[in-house]
Amino acid sequence: SLVDRAILDLLYPKDCAYSSETGGKMKNLRVLTNDQVMRYHKENYTPDNVMFVLTGNVEEGKFLSALDKVELSVKQKSGGDGGIVPKVQGGRPWIHHVIPDMDLNAVGVMPPPPTSSSMEIEKDEKKEKPLEIFFPTEEESRGTVSIAWRGPMSDQRSTWINLSLLWTYLTDSAASPLQKAFVECDDPLCAGVYPAHEVFTVGYHQLWFTEVETERMEEVAPKLFDVLLDIVKNDAAAAESSLDLDRMQMVIRRQRRKILEKTERRPTNALIDPIIRNFMYGKRENPVQEMKDLQDDVDPIPLLEDALLNMTKSDWIELMQEFILSKPYALVLGRPSADLAKKIAKEEKEREEQQAIDLGPEKLKQLGGELEKAMEYNEREIPDGVLTSVPIPRLENVKSIPLLTIRGVGESIDIATNSGKGISKED
Repeated sequence: SLVDRAILDLLYPKDCAYSSETGGKMKNLRVLTNDQVMRYHKENYTPDNVMFVLTGNVEEGKFLSALDKVELSVKQKSGGDGGIVPKVQGGRPWIHHVIPDMDLNAVGVMPPPPTSSSMEIEKDEKKEKPLEIFFPTEEESRGTVSIAWRGPMSDQRSTWINLSLLWTYLTDSAASPLQKAFVECDDPLCAGVYPAHEVFTVGYHQLWFTEVETERMEEVAPKLFDVLLDIVKNDAAAAESSLDLDRMQMVIRRQRRKILEKTERRPTNALIDPIIRNFMYGKRENPVQEMKDLQDDVDPIPLLEDALLNMTKSDWIELMQEFILSKPYALVLGRPSADLAKKIAKEEKEREEQQAIDLGPEKLKQLGGELEKAMEYNEREIPDGVLTSVPIPRLENVKSIPLLTIRGVGESIDIATNSGKGISKED
């Protein structure tokens, strides 16, 4: 969204790639040439910057044999059997690049709340205004507010887990502090409060306020920090803190169950994101440590259990102070605009009309023919030989998940009939 793009620009300024639109911006795509795309792929889509994720029942020997052929093909394209495999220019992306600091003078970058003494930032009303972004829509009564902070480093795994748990505690249900303050109250400010985050080399965590009344959007950030500072003050001033440790532990146990269920039902979906993050940001200094880091990334359960057993109220408060209350943050107000919607539609129509004039009837006819040929080529039937060349796996090779049903009456426990296939007696 436009609001998210603005948030990333504030968090990662000075043309940092983390703020880039991955799909590309339309104004750039219209002038992009095929040669530029091919050059970019040649420079960045290199064998040393590739990761294979293989899932399912695959014979290791056959896979490695097929991979050898691909590797040989790459080497041959690079100059024969002994050719040098091309490498991405400038080292590993995101690892060998400097991440610029947030611009504290930019509109939309706000200093920590006034009661925080961790940073001294000169007050200037011009600098401390939120960034307003208009988005096209016909309905102008409600908008969106987004607040985001720079987060921990990518290798601070336990900190990321705990920060995610903290936001879940603050937002996940009608009993959570932010839901009660913003939604489940007599005078609601918005329809929903949702956290989000991305783990980069230096990642970010974010809070979304949806369906906010446009005339009250400026109230969101002050009220957010009032709620959070009340939690901190109550914790420091009284033995009975407003941070409910029992509920926090319930949140952790629920998150643990969700991870286990997802791993059992959709293991690829559960594992693919942490594997990709490890590939992109993991350190490559010691093979033993690399494997340990990968294990920590794909299995967060030990970190959850550590948080459940060892994190105290003071620990959660310190986490909130360090990553939310003591850091500058990006604040963007997404305001709806019917005029902008009309303007965009009008400008697009004028652009198409002008392009038709610039190209002329003959060029338009030529390009239309090329487009039809390309579409026809892309939609051609797949040859039977290609379809039949893919081997069909034998049903007996498809392993089912072993299930064991145990029935008990009194002191008698029996295994149900036709249950336990795939489970050995030792198990």
